[in-house]
Amino acid sequence: MQQQPQQQQQKDRYEIKLGEGIYFTPSRAASAAQGVHDEQSGQASAAATMQKPVFLLTQDELLAERVELQMQLERLADSNTQMREFDPHGQDALLVESIAENIDAMARKAARLDAILERLGVPAAQAQAFSSGAHTGGVFL
Repeated sequence: MQQQPQQQQQKDRYEIKLGEGIYFTPSRAASAAQGVHDEQSGQASAAATMQKPVFLLTQDELLAERVELQMQLERLADSNTQMREFDPHGQDALLVESIAENIDAMARKAARLDAILERLGVPAAQAQAFSSGAHTGGVFL
């Protein structure tokens, strides 16, 4: 029972709720530092795997990270869409900053996804469809 409040406190330190389903992470370094090691299983978490260079990842890690990156890109794109709908004229500086951070994060994640797809031997045309946002309706930036 102690685990739930502790996890909520840790999450609260890293996220600020802006609206229903819209969160702002003030420090990318702080949020990247959390979740690097799963204490219960003793294994590296997805965050730790994403810290490894792509050329060091095993086939299973490449496949798992590909799926994770695709989901993260979709969530970031959805988040940007929601923030733009909430503030269509860009008058809220915090939302504008959050959108810019998401765009930056999406560019980094798309580059890593491209490297993973290349390692997996995905044909260039198919890899381009993934990284261009075709799998999320083309809404990345």
